This record gives sequence, structure tokens and C-alpha cells, in this order.
Amino acid sequence: MDDDGLTEIYSEGGGEGEGKAERTMHASGRVSLIPDEAAAESFGMDMQVPDWQSLSKEARHARLECSDSRDIEDVYGMFLQTGLEYGPTFRLLYDAYYSDSTCVCRLSIPDARLQQSHLLPPTLIDAMLQSSAIMLGVNTTTEATGSAQVPYAFDQVWIRASAIDSLWQ
Repeated sequence: MDDDGLTEIYSEGGGEGEGKAERTMHASGRVSLIPDEAAAESFGMDMQVPDWQSLSKEARHARLECSDSRDIEDVYGMFLQTGLEYGPTFRLLYDAYYSDSTCVCRLSIPDARLQQSHLLPPTLIDAMLQSSAIMLGVNTTTEATGSAQVPYAFDQVWIRASAIDSLWQ
């Protein structure tokens, strides 16, 4: 990540010839740590900080709205049937609840080593995208057709600082 918060996510594969690994960019974006509103004001920053109390209330309401649950092993089985094989490092979905219009998932990162080197590990970003498959599996014929539908972007992601510790379990 550079000083402006611009970041890119790459993988390196076995390139051919002269021992060079092929580098592939998978994502790019801007990452910023936003202080609470009081801190932002003291630094003269004009930024919109989320209303965490309202968001927490909305999240509790959304979870209560979700009367059905999805077995996580079935979710990863659905991925496998469509050609997406997730190994243990990428299996971060632990609970999934849904209704006709809402899905709430609990994510957890068992590898504490990632906490030392990443604010948002790539595996967590991928798991957030995986969670959208809960709704796809419920509301579409994805399972019947066997075709993979892969989400690839977020408009915004807000993570409450106090929630970060609960991810590392």
C-alpha cells in the first residue's frame, strides 16, 4: 500500500523459463483507516463516519429477520460442484443465516499470523464475497446449472475497530 492508501493484490505463479514467477494482479483499491468522529474533527478532517449504533441495531434486526440457516459444508460443497475448490485457508464462513432478501454470515480467521501482517487479509475479503453465494444458492438456479457466479467487487466496506478482535479466533 502506498502513502495514499492505494493497494493492489497480486499472486505469483510458476512462470516459464529462467525461474521467473508470473505476477497477476487480482484487485486494486484504496484503503484508509478512519478515526472516530471526534478524532477526525480534531485533525480538521471532513469525513463521514458511520453511525455505528444504528448499524449495530440494523445488523441485529437483519439477523432476527433471517429465520433459516445454511450448513456451511453444503455451501463449500456447492462451490466445489461449480468448480471453485476452497482449501482450509479460504474457508472462513462459520455461520450463515438468510431470509428471502437478507443474508447474515459470521466470519472468523483462524490463522493468527495474518493479524500481524494484514488489516484485511485477502482471505477475509474473499470470504466476504463468498457470503453472497448464500443468497445465490437460495434464490437462483446456480446449484442446478452448475455454473459458477463469482462476485468481484465492493462499493464500500466498513469494519468497526472493536469488531476486528472478534475476527481472530
